[in-house]
Amino acid sequence: MLVDTNFPVIFWRFRMSKSEILKKMLSSRVDSPYPHFAIDDFLDDGILNEISNNWPDKSLFTGFFRNQISYSDNKTIDVTGKGYNYVFSFDRIDELPEQQRNFWHSFLTEYYYPIISDNFSAFSDEIRKKYGDDLKQVIYMALMLMEADEGYGTAGLEMDAHTHYFHDPLMLFTNLLYVDGNETCGTTIYYWNKDLTETDVDRAAYVCAQTRKWKDYPELIPIKHVDFIPNRFVSFVDGPLSFHGVDYEGSLKLKPTSSGIRRRMIRSHVGATPDFCEKIYGVSLEEFREMAKYPTDSPSVLGWYIKDINLQLKKEVNDSFNSVEYTNNIHFVDYPTVTSKKNIFTSREIVDAPPPQFTSAKIFLKMAVQRCFNALGLQVLKRKTLQDLLNQAGCQVEPSSDKEDYIKKKSRLNSQNSG
Repeated sequence: MLVDTNFPVIFWRFRMSKSEILKKMLSSRVDSPYPHFAIDDFLDDGILNEISNNWPDKSLFTGFFRNQISYSDNKTIDVTGKGYNYVFSFDRIDELPEQQRNFWHSFLTEYYYPIISDNFSAFSDEIRKKYGDDLKQVIYMALMLMEADEGYGTAGLEMDAHTHYFHDPLMLFTNLLYVDGNETCGTTIYYWNKDLTETDVDRAAYVCAQTRKWKDYPELIPIKHVDFIPNRFVSFVDGPLSFHGVDYEGSLKLKPTSSGIRRRMIRSHVGATPDFCEKIYGVSLEEFREMAKYPTDSPSVLGWYIKDINLQLKKEVNDSFNSVEYTNNIHFVDYPTVTSKKNIFTSREIVDAPPPQFTSAKIFLKMAVQRCFNALGLQVLKRKTLQDLLNQAGCQVEPSSDKEDYIKKKSRLNSQNSG
């Protein structure tokens, strides 16, 4: 990792320290109907303002609800002109102006990624039910910014109850950081109109397998509304029973801001690597998606749902389980286009990517020193000052400028060593 003295570094501060964030996640966690939490005043106001100031231009966002699919007849429904969401995926971070690109890279790698690590720890007891100790690394399935049209979330233009399971059963949890814009609806949590017992699992599996037709089943009802409040961090465990949506009825009714900004958020999905699909379900991830894409009564698909519903309903009490220790054994693979590493993992290499291992305490100290300077917000750092610190670790800082001068000094040092 290089310490680039020309890289604009921003001074960050959380309202809570890292340890406080995890404690807050755990204390805010609610397990009914499935594990989730919401934390208010999550970021310092200065950070939140910087996020808004560096929000990409809307021309870089892609509308993904313009065309909806009706899975009952497999026809495309034209909803042009109606309210829908726009998405900016960080696959396109290189298209941002330099200042915005540097801001988002710094924010995500230095602060958002550690938040997600704590998030994993907060839900690790649920994750372990399915993966045990076999899970060694997790990936970002999606990392994006979202904002909505004026009409989205109003009566008649909501997002129906749904899960992510049919699209990816390896998704571990979903994160929503509400950023800006008053709006009519936040996130609605759905569940069954009665407590689900083992005798109901077959019925539950059948309803879950009716992809995109869930609203036709009266068993599913909204039971909780998590209103959209700027600077609120929301997260929930994904699974076949993790129904949620954007429901107008019962949500906090707010008028849009004068700027018309509505429902801006940072959204991410974290999951296990694709190879687990073959191990758990006996098919590839692509085959799973194809089989679960439409409403079905396939015995194979129903069997998958029944198995994972039973896991999600399973209550485990393990006093010896250490969530922090479990998390420390997990390698969190950076999002491919937003990485703190020079040699990033490609999508094909993710499954076989080795966990990071420090070959010596010297390398660890080098990284720690570099990150400390970034975290302190030192925008300009003299190379000599850094070199003095790194010499204690037997390391040498790599320059980001004055390349010729550096080469001369290195050559002179090599000559002295060889002599």
